[in-house]
Amino acid sequence: MDNDAEVLNHVASAATAIDLKYRRADFESKLALKDDRDKTFDAYSKARMKLLEEGVICTEKDVREMADIRAEIGRARKTQSILVATGRFLAFLAKVAA
Repeated sequence: MDNDAEVLNHVASAATAIDLKYRRADFESKLALKDDRDKTFDAYSKARMKLLEEGVICTEKDVREMADIRAEIGRARKTQSILVATGRFLAFLAKVAA
């Protein structure tokens, strides 16, 4: 599997994890998470299209970084830790989509 495909796999899983955390959140947490969750899916869409183009744009370092972000999102339990992990994810997606 090429680096772009690996990153795409991690990105899709991380986006789904954010959605599931949002779904399980209480009302107040949903209010706090909604804007970043919505921004995440906009950024995910752009990064996904870039990752589906021909040619590898991601390095091994990108694969490791995205795997770390995905794990961080998976471990996040409190609203603040979800927001921090989502912020890292947004920054990564912006870098990939650029």
